[in-house]
Amino acid sequence: MPLGNKERFVKAEGVELMIIIMKQKKSAYSSAIRTLDFAMTRFPPACERFVDVLGLKTAFAAFMGKIPVNKKNKNESYQEELEERIISLVASLFGKQASLFQCPLYTAVLDCMYMNLQQRIDKYTYISTNQLMNHQLSTEFSVKLFPY
Repeated sequence: MPLGNKERFVKAEGVELMIIIMKQKKSAYSSAIRTLDFAMTRFPPACERFVDVLGLKTAFAAFMGKIPVNKKNKNESYQEELEERIISLVASLFGKQASLFQCPLYTAVLDCMYMNLQQRIDKYTYISTNQLMNHQLSTEFSVKLFPY
């Protein structure tokens, strides 16, 4: 996307519109992610605007695997392309061009990633603990009922 178009996109509140579309989780979800990816690649004002309008919550929800799947879009190539776009979007936030390293927005991005990572770790710990407890209960139950 040419630099002039990126500037117009940010001025016309395109970033905000794409975040609204992503929050609605409709059929234009992948198009919104693709548009944000193009707009934020090597364009620091778009990255800063994205963080300013609280787009991190929506982006990291998608980054953590909460991607809406339609009946039409169940194929793996669609999912892979969407994941690639999301990773590119997050990479744009951390890129050298984004100039987030000199401002408190960089810490906001890191904090959001850390919180989401901690939630995922807690979720997997909870699941694995429950599976272990269920396995222990099922073996104890089967041993008591069927001692042979």
